[in-house]
Amino acid sequence: MAGADMKFEIKKELAFSLEDEGLSFDLYLPVGAKEKIPCIVVIQGGGFRPQDGKRFRPFAEHLADNGFAAALISYRGTPNHKYLDSVSDCKAAVGIAGVYDFVGRFQDEAQLKIQGAAAQKRESNGVWIGEDFDPEGEHWLRASAIRHLDAEDPPLLLLHCKNDKVVPWMQSQDLYREMQAKGVPGEMLITDEGGHAGPENAQKLMVDFFKQTLK
Repeated sequence: MAGADMKFEIKKELAFSLEDEGLSFDLYLPVGAKEKIPCIVVIQGGGFRPQDGKRFRPFAEHLADNGFAAALISYRGTPNHKYLDSVSDCKAAVGIAGVYDFVGRFQDEAQLKIQGAAAQKRESNGVWIGEDFDPEGEHWLRASAIRHLDAEDPPLLLLHCKNDKVVPWMQSQDLYREMQAKGVPGEMLITDEGGHAGPENAQKLMVDFFKQTLK
């Protein structure tokens, strides 16, 4: 469907998972697109709980307005599913205020100081990961994206704000340093303000990055 003043159309509730028939995605397409165009997977954060993606509609709409296809996906989470299920539903994303090192999040004193409620977060993270916190635990390490970088990874854009009280901005800083060490291309922007939602101009930065990277 598409309104008279909209630059995009939406194909709703398309199936994409062989593991769970209840999962679906909405596909946002620029109106009149006739050639192949890049498709961005839009993944909504949500504290490891199941998500339908609807809260991230503005991102999908903005991408479609700028000539990209956008797949706004749902995914599984706690309490019925653990991190391997969530990860299998989400294969790629632009990182905005993400958790990339679940061990460092609860061991680094600077990160513990600024995020608050660390004990509660450690417990909720453990429910999703499937075991109590263990800095040497197989699943805590395996769930951390920082442990899986290699030079064949696609370019990444990391956006974070220093006044984010939910996820410490050092998560993006540490991932970017590891990217540089492993030869993974990408960009990082850390701003002072914006909170957990990310920089005020996140949508523009995202579109500029995709235009440079995918076109």
